[in-house]
This record gives sequence, C-alpha cells and structure tokens, in this order.
Amino acid sequence: MAVYSDIMDWLGDSERWSPAGISTWQDPDKADPWLIATAKVNQQTIVTMDGNGRATLPEIGSLSKREPKINAVANQFDVQTITLYELLDVLNLSL
Repeated sequence: MAVYSDIMDWLGDSERWSPAGISTWQDPDKADPWLIATAKVNQQTIVTMDGNGRATLPEIGSLSKREPKINAVANQFDVQTITLYELLDVLNLSL
C-alpha cells in the first residue's frame, strides 16, 4: 500500500499529465498503479506493450492529455519493463 500511495502522490505532483489523465489512474479498480507497486515490492519485471516498452515522461509544464503509461511511471520507480517480444527473446521463443 505504501508504494501504491507513493505512485499516486507522485502522479498528482508530477505536473506531467492533465487532471483527466491522472483521474483514470485514481480509480481503485485501475490495475496499472497496483501492478507497478507490486512489481516494485517484489523486484519483478513488468511485461507490457503499453507505450511500446520505452515510454518517456512528458516534460514538466507540457501536460499530456492522455493517461500515464505503465513504462513511464514504472521507470520513475525503478521497475523494469519489457515488451512481449523481448520476453519471447529472453525465453528463446518466437512467434
């Protein structure tokens, strides 16, 4: 819960997303912040195609109207993300 709270506080203070974008993550049923918090606590890697695996933070002062991306927020909290394709490479599997 503490890491989830840190994520939500950081989002609110970040000045990188519009209130509408942040509000999508404030719904307690939104999985993304819980996923990042769980991965942080358990030192896990998140497999996601959200933001193509390399999302960056919007510049401070230039608000993004979209909701935060898993990769950008996870990166801020030192949580590694990889794409599904990167996972398949790691596992020596191919589509």
